[in-house]
Amino acid sequence: MLNPLTLATSGLLQANGVDLDQINAILSNSINMTGSPLEYVAPTVHTNEGDPAAYAPAPTGLSVNAAALDKDFIWQRIEAYTAYRFGSRPVEFYVCGPGVWGEPLCPFTFATAHIWDAVNEEWVGLTPSGGPMGGKVLPQPGMYKITGTVGEDTYPADIGEAFRRYAEYVAEGQKHIGPNSTEATDISAVTVSHTRSVNWMSRAMQHSGAGDLLRRYRRLE
Repeated sequence: MLNPLTLATSGLLQANGVDLDQINAILSNSINMTGSPLEYVAPTVHTNEGDPAAYAPAPTGLSVNAAALDKDFIWQRIEAYTAYRFGSRPVEFYVCGPGVWGEPLCPFTFATAHIWDAVNEEWVGLTPSGGPMGGKVLPQPGMYKITGTVGEDTYPADIGEAFRRYAEYVAEGQKHIGPNSTEATDISAVTVSHTRSVNWMSRAMQHSGAGDLLRRYRRLE
């Protein structure tokens, strides 16, 4: 049976593929937690992320072919590989308290926090205090909804270089006809053959070298 704290949000969460049994187990355990909320970590169980009005600008110094690619597509690939966002968009995090909560996406700007009132079946606003290492302290057991925005238009140089490497790799790959094509070049009676794997696009982040630069920006597993 679902914990009453999850009942009103179960439709929303289940529609987004959230494991309600897992949430119920977390909330059931949280009710029995004693001591300071600083002793616990509050897990994010679901994220609703909106679309940005515009993605960040592409870095300078791209070749003509790389600059012609859809920059939004490249940012989307980088975002799928990291916990960072490039272009501001609204976001909602559903969190099981109590405990110290840290945003799973960044850069995050906090706006509001609510806790679910299971008796009156409504969200009740609150102002959580800041955590000792950032984030927010959620003071009592329950399901929280934290809203704000995530993403910005500026980024460090290594992110820009990762974008460039990925874009140049994809632009070079599009010169080949088909995903498993072979290109041969004659150099002084010596034929050099290059075959591109059918999986070249799915491995572009690693093979381009962009993945190495993005390693420190990866989401925590």
